[in-house]
Amino acid sequence: MSKIPAKRDKYPLPIAVETVRLISLAISKVFWRIKFHNTKNIPRDLEGGLLIAPNHQTYLDPIWVYLPIKRRLRFMAWDKA
Repeated sequence: MSKIPAKRDKYPLPIAVETVRLISLAISKVFWRIKFHNTKNIPRDLEGGLLIAPNHQTYLDPIWVYLPIKRRLRFMAWDKA
């Protein structure tokens, strides 16, 4: 047998991501009464790009931005902020 470790997928399991998303959504709705508007305008298909530019008011914004979007997101940050 080979002693080389199996290569792991670089993305988490979809079931784990969905579970964390649903728990975060429930907590956010209970504690902060968060609501999402115009989510029907977010493309659901996985083809093509999507650019989201929120104005960050809190450190929870990346989590809240991710909640209504059912696509894999990649975040960028500016190091001079």
